Amino acid sequence: MSAVAREHGSGSPSRYGPIARSASARYGLALAVALLALVVERLATASADEPLYAVLVGAVAVAIWYGGTGPGILAVVVAFVVLLAGLTLSVAIEHGFDILTVASLLILALIGFGVIGALLEQPPDE
Repeated sequence: MSAVAREHGSGSPSRYGPIARSASARYGLALAVALLALVVERLATASADEPLYAVLVGAVAVAIWYGGTGPGILAVVVAFVVLLAGLTLSVAIEHGFDILTVASLLILALIGFGVIGALLEQPPDE
C-alpha cells in the first residue's frame, strides 16, 4: 500500500489520493448524468433544430471527475449507444424496418453490453 493510501485510510489510491466513493455511487452517477444529458440534448435539439452535443461532453466530464475512468467510459458508451439507437429507430420509423435496421440495433446492444461487462470484470489480484 502506498503512503498516499495509508495516509487517507483506503486501499485504492489514485494519483491524487484515494477514491472514497463506492462503485455503485460512481457508476450510478455516471449513468444518471449521461441519461440526463441525453434528455437535455434532445430537448435542446427540438427547440433549436441543431444538435447540442456539448451537454454530453459535460456529462462525461462530470462522470470522470466524480468517479474516474470507468464511469467516464460508461457515460460515453451510454450516450453513444442511445444516440445511435435513437437515430436508427427514427430512420426505421420513417422508412420501415428491414434486416439492416435490426442488425444495427443488435450491434449497438452488443457494444453496450460488451463495454458494461468489461467494466464489471474484476481485475486480477497481483
